[in-house]
Amino acid sequence: MERKQYQPSYYWWLGAALLVLLAVGSVFDFQISQSLYSGNETVFGKVFAALGEIPSFIGVAAGGVYLLTVQPKSKVKNAFFKLLGAGLTTAAAAVSYTQSVEALPELSLLVAVFTAAVFVLAIVFFGRVYQSCDRAQALRFALIVFFFCIVTLAVVNGAKYVWARPRMRLIFQNGEVVFKNWWQPGRAQRTLFVAQGIDAKEFRSFPSGHTAGAACSLFLMLLPMLRGKGSVHTGFWISVIFTALVAFSRITMGAHFLTDVTLSWGIAFLAYLLASYLFGGDTKGCRVAEKLLA
Repeated sequence: MERKQYQPSYYWWLGAALLVLLAVGSVFDFQISQSLYSGNETVFGKVFAALGEIPSFIGVAAGGVYLLTVQPKSKVKNAFFKLLGAGLTTAAAAVSYTQSVEALPELSLLVAVFTAAVFVLAIVFFGRVYQSCDRAQALRFALIVFFFCIVTLAVVNGAKYVWARPRMRLIFQNGEVVFKNWWQPGRAQRTLFVAQGIDAKEFRSFPSGHTAGAACSLFLMLLPMLRGKGSVHTGFWISVIFTALVAFSRITMGAHFLTDVTLSWGIAFLAYLLASYLFGGDTKGCRVAEKLLA
């Protein structure tokens, strides 16, 4: 797997589209949310809120499953990596379930069954593919997907806390809360209104965690390279369509503005490109990982 395989020309089109959306949102963020948010939650919005972050946690689980398949010479290393792999996989499934149930509590049993099924299938799939494909290919895939998803989750969730942008639904419900552009932190407002009893989560609009989690589905592009069959283009367009639906649903729910979902998508996209550059070939990062896991 060479680096160039991870950077097809249509990446430029995705980057250009995100820049256009960012420019539009920078001018018309509030007006767009005003027209799309009715003040009520919708079934469409709740369903995609429940589904949105699953790809990012599957990506983390993909890294965990890889650790379960490695066979280091050292018994201590072997035990450590097995425990770490099991921990990562279990934690990813548990957090994904918690996030999904929080979005759709009225269907918690269905969400539980669906989440369990998705992760069992993912674990079995990755386990079989890792065992059957070239070990170097498996390592590169696992490194790219795990790094890409972890970096995306860390950056997006860190930015949410630091930036403190108020959500559209809070502005809609409370006339005293002032709209902020994406480049304007809202920490002062958060301090003021949280002291009055408003949930601090209502000041986590920028960037969108659900959209970033959905954008982690870009790892679908790598499956054909791992399995030796399938279409990279199909994986790309499934990811784009799914992420676009999640992003749109977040705006209609009043949870995010256009710039929130656009920049979170961009963060995930850049993290994917960085991971592909670092681990998409016979790179130093891969060689270090091979020695560590030997």
